[in-house]
Amino acid sequence: MQTSRIDIYRDSPTPRHTYIGLSGLLVLRMKTLTYIHVGSGTEELTIPRNIEQIVRGKSFEKAVEELKGRIATDFIKNTASSGKPVIPASTMKGRTRTRIELTLPPRSDGGRWSCFIKASLPQNASRQSAWRHRKLFGDTVFENRGPSCDLTRSNTVCLTCDMFGTAGLQGLISFSDLVAEQNTLENITGEFGMKLQAIKPGTELVGRVYFKNLSKPRLGLLLYGLGICGKPSGHKILVGRLKYRRGLGGKSFGIAVLDLTEALFTKVLEDLDGVAPEKPITGEGLNSLCNTLWDAAVKMYNVKVFDEVEKLGRA
Repeated sequence: MQTSRIDIYRDSPTPRHTYIGLSGLLVLRMKTLTYIHVGSGTEELTIPRNIEQIVRGKSFEKAVEELKGRIATDFIKNTASSGKPVIPASTMKGRTRTRIELTLPPRSDGGRWSCFIKASLPQNASRQSAWRHRKLFGDTVFENRGPSCDLTRSNTVCLTCDMFGTAGLQGLISFSDLVAEQNTLENITGEFGMKLQAIKPGTELVGRVYFKNLSKPRLGLLLYGLGICGKPSGHKILVGRLKYRRGLGGKSFGIAVLDLTEALFTKVLEDLDGVAPEKPITGEGLNSLCNTLWDAAVKMYNVKVFDEVEKLGRA
């Protein structure tokens, strides 16, 4: 288990008040390969209307016992908009950042590019319930990377805090929600009375990622965090509740795939062959772009394809 402090490479933040490097947007399409549940935090209760009549004249203990059999929990809602399934921007940003924090290889000097903000703290990694997390990310989860970046207390930040933001610093990357075109929600009842509303397999959801002032290696690293490595079609990813488990009620949960369907650059202030501002990139141009950005990320950060679904034995 890691105990000694690991050095984190930090530098001055990328300028926010002017344009440098590459800015634009990515259009993503997610296809769910299993059921997906991303909770809205809402759980409804069914309470009898004549509750006063039921408890009248009873002691507290007897009233509670009587109500236990009459109050029922409803299905835990999946996040939705106008009845259509949604995977929130915060979910996608968090999982993308975590993937980078935990899987980005060390620097040549043995230090790390990133502190831990979204990734689990080392003291949480030893929990028995976290064995799947350890299987997926190995000894990295035990690393002591010290305090997280905080620009209100320092004038430097690590790579991921510069890209995704931290205290006192707005990120260079923002996500929209991923939204389905149709209502594909289904109610599922599982073990121990768990009741979830989930997105059905085969559902397609569309969203965007906006970026500003990224270099080619950093844009390639963003795609890597999304599971898109060298080509527009991504690898399988884990997302949502129960993603580390086999499923619920005999149904599998937590596996999807992200594809890049279009890229649009608003500013191109760094050499990028064949790319012009305000010109959508699709088809073969998108293949070439993904390959170029992946090569840049590999050269700068020594990243390798990380198939989290296969590594967890859920392929």
